Amino acid sequence: MDKFKFSLLALLVSLVSIGGTTAKEKEAEKILDLLTKHISSDQKKADAKYNSAAHCNIDEEQFLPIESDIIKPLKAMILQKVNVADIQSIFGAKFTSNGFPFQRGEMNRNFPSEFMAEYSLVPFEKPVSLVDFKAKMENETKVIKQVDYASLDVVQVFANKSMRSKNLKNLVKAELLARFDFRFINDKKEKINSRGNLKINVSKEESKWKISSIALVEGSTLVSTGTDMFKEMTSNLSPNIPVFLRREAIRRGGYATAMGDYNNDGNVDMFIATSGKTQLFRGLGNGQFELDKDSGLLPHTLVKSAAFVDLFNTGKQDLVLVRFDPENENRNETKRSDVVIYKNDGKKFTQLDNSILFKNNHYYAMPMAIGDFNKDGFLDLFIGFPGAKDFTFLKEHETLNKQQLLSHGFFMNQGNEKHAFYEKNVEELWKAGMIENTIRPKAEWFTDPQYYYPHSAVAVDYNLDKNMDIVVIDDRTRLSPVYQGVDGGGFVKSNDSINFRVHDYGMGVAFGDLFGNNKMDFIMTAVNFVPNERMYNSCGLNWDIEYSTPGSQGIRVYKNEGKGFAEVSKAYGLDFAGYGMSGVELIDYNNDGNLDIFIANGLWSGTKDDSDLDLSSKFARAANMTLFELDLLPDNKLSPRFNNPVGNVNISNAMEDYGWMFFHLSSQSSIMNILVNGKTKDGKNYSLAGFQKKRVFRNNGDGSFTEVGYGLGLDNISDGYMMAFADLNNDGKLDVVQRNSDPGIRGDQYPPVQVFLNNMNIKNNSLVLKLVGAAGSNMDAVGSVVTAEVGKKKILRQLTAMNGTIQSDKVIHIGLGDLDSAKNIEITWPNGQKQKIDNLKKGFHKVTQQVVLSKN
Repeated sequence: MDKFKFSLLALLVSLVSIGGTTAKEKEAEKILDLLTKHISSDQKKADAKYNSAAHCNIDEEQFLPIESDIIKPLKAMILQKVNVADIQSIFGAKFTSNGFPFQRGEMNRNFPSEFMAEYSLVPFEKPVSLVDFKAKMENETKVIKQVDYASLDVVQVFANKSMRSKNLKNLVKAELLARFDFRFINDKKEKINSRGNLKINVSKEESKWKISSIALVEGSTLVSTGTDMFKEMTSNLSPNIPVFLRREAIRRGGYATAMGDYNNDGNVDMFIATSGKTQLFRGLGNGQFELDKDSGLLPHTLVKSAAFVDLFNTGKQDLVLVRFDPENENRNETKRSDVVIYKNDGKKFTQLDNSILFKNNHYYAMPMAIGDFNKDGFLDLFIGFPGAKDFTFLKEHETLNKQQLLSHGFFMNQGNEKHAFYEKNVEELWKAGMIENTIRPKAEWFTDPQYYYPHSAVAVDYNLDKNMDIVVIDDRTRLSPVYQGVDGGGFVKSNDSINFRVHDYGMGVAFGDLFGNNKMDFIMTAVNFVPNERMYNSCGLNWDIEYSTPGSQGIRVYKNEGKGFAEVSKAYGLDFAGYGMSGVELIDYNNDGNLDIFIANGLWSGTKDDSDLDLSSKFARAANMTLFELDLLPDNKLSPRFNNPVGNVNISNAMEDYGWMFFHLSSQSSIMNILVNGKTKDGKNYSLAGFQKKRVFRNNGDGSFTEVGYGLGLDNISDGYMMAFADLNNDGKLDVVQRNSDPGIRGDQYPPVQVFLNNMNIKNNSLVLKLVGAAGSNMDAVGSVVTAEVGKKKILRQLTAMNGTIQSDKVIHIGLGDLDSAKNIEITWPNGQKQKIDNLKKGFHKVTQQVVLSKN
């Protein structure tokens, strides 16, 4: 990681978090104790009633000693913290190994321009004994000079009746499926990334678990012989970005980043938000930035989404800010501060007062989607209002939503600076298909606190019918709704018709022509955990029941088949990209014309990567049971942290008052309270799906993908949130800006924003189009679709304004490979007009929509 400096404020925050927390630590300890007791008690009650689902939780609890006895020592051996002799007691007397340590086979793929090659891993000619295994491990140790990372996660535990006690409740043997990911530098200075699956057979001997055998199931090794192809440039930014500890929410503790050229100098600039003040940076065109101290922007706090957009078709980039502001709990329709509009006059930004008229009740704005939904030539706003609690807030008692809070806000641009946007009211939203049929206009109350919890959203024309659609990603296991735009500015809920019905801890979504079929495919991410995946894979296998749980699948890839989408994650080897998943983006990092996949992951990293410190198993079992958030309050009373909410809210009875869902100054759930304040007896902080390596899947153009993050130098271990892309040094290659969730336990844990410059020395060229709309299209040309012929390949790209809470530079980027031009370029502008260009050379081109003047 590039060295960086942190502000004095960050250090002070860290010091404050260290001292004077005895009372909070005690409260967190009580909550953890209550959590453990409730899980055990509920499992016993369910088991007594022969609740088959309870067996899944009990099996998970019985796996934990296996993890402690076997998996932890194996991982320590791989990390070279111990050798085989130190942990010899974990191996059975007749232990055998086949394929571990790993043996390289034939080359599968070669990427010479990127100095990488992928090889298959193969088993031995025959299994080896413990003596030979020790010798092989010693030889392996000699060639490893630096271990950078190792994970060994058990994702399935198989135990049939013959492998259990007579009452079938206790495991005596088990067959484990373990996913491995090892990253190290060898004696040839090559970066080696071995990944795949092992089968580990274990049995219980007296009171300890031992390994009977280890066998390679499948795997591959990526060998990188070059230097890191992305160079971190974070040090230029860090002194000017204040660092705050994550206290607002676990995953929602990330803030906005927007990329765009607000001063029209040809260089990409950057807006960065924190829980404290915002910052605006001018791009210098060389990957460096300088702070704009005279921009006219006020130091807004809690900005969750931001976008540079030309709202009034002036040719200048205005700025829209969406704030997660608790002060709006008691604001009326004109005196709100959660959506802020700045007009760009070419020199400075000026805030427009009363520019948005609210017609509905909302709290806590977060994701934003931008598009011209009614085709009037002006960009409109969709804003999601998820409420204060994230997915870690356990089951809640149903309450009366007397405020009639809506989680969707739909704001139409009038093209008038004084009254720029008006919101569609409840009746208009209902008629437009944006509200469930179970909700009626003028209803006195709703029977649920919220129907959706939007974490992300994107406006995109996924079916290429020239109407903008809206996809909303829900993070509290409700349906992630999809609204298909129809002529006239309305919407039709289309989840069933397109075959997308996901209920999960949704995080992000990205659209693009991933498979080169000239259709818009997409990827959705959701927070996932090892125990959830393990229970999902094991329960049905062992107990012959249908078992589903949120948090078991982090990535879902959908291929556009014309009439709908088909999930193809496993078919294309894209069903795993780490744990604690968050943002996803599709870009062509190597200019070969294929869209690659960038993944942010890692939820909450505590003191160190240790399974004993990870709360995932407890959270998985608690979330799968009937455990209520109120059950975890000490003495079954309102915790002190809920007695002083922000705003004037009466919380006299949490079971009946909607105020229970409001934002509070401290942690937003009992799980988060443990993460923020809890410590072990030796002072270590807990984790939740933390310490994850970022993933980059190279699109090989033939329907296959290769994970290359380690070779590229992009596999940092920060708690990732979202990513943006732009050409920061105008060299035709896309660079990466990674917005992380704020650090959880220390101000110097990692920087909140990381910038990676694409330094790949490749001959591939690119064509970059800056589109300017006219004649009834918005000037930013958002919603435009571009097709181009590059050699024998036809490439499709669509211009979107932003993705959820983050914005990349609004340009069309087309990789040309080793060619120097594209042919037969066709642009479909937002108003439906088509424009054809026979040939364009590589490089940057500004293309203005043709205006056809009618003759009278």
